[in-house]
Amino acid sequence: MRSAAKLMAWLWSRGVTIFECSQADIDQWCVQGHSMPRRARGFVTWCANRRHIPNVRIPVREISPGRELFDDDNQRWSLVKALLHNETLATVDRVAGLLVLLYG
Repeated sequence: MRSAAKLMAWLWSRGVTIFECSQADIDQWCVQGHSMPRRARGFVTWCANRRHIPNVRIPVREISPGRELFDDDNQRWSLVKALLHNETLATVDRVAGLLVLLYG
């Protein structure tokens, strides 16, 4: 709701009501608003689908796929076992490695 209110306040400061906003207005707001525009996407979509506002859209944020560090889980689990039982490494390093492997 805060994002929707901020959008409407931003439009109002430009002399535009939510009912008159154009795609150019929405695009301009998205350029300067960090994550706030993405949070208002549902509100804008709802308003446009019910024809309360022109047919404008806030684009879906593209999320880059995560990097796969291991080909399979067996490789990760073998490293976990090695860190658990390798007493030649410092305990601090073993714990840090385990935290990364289990929760990272």
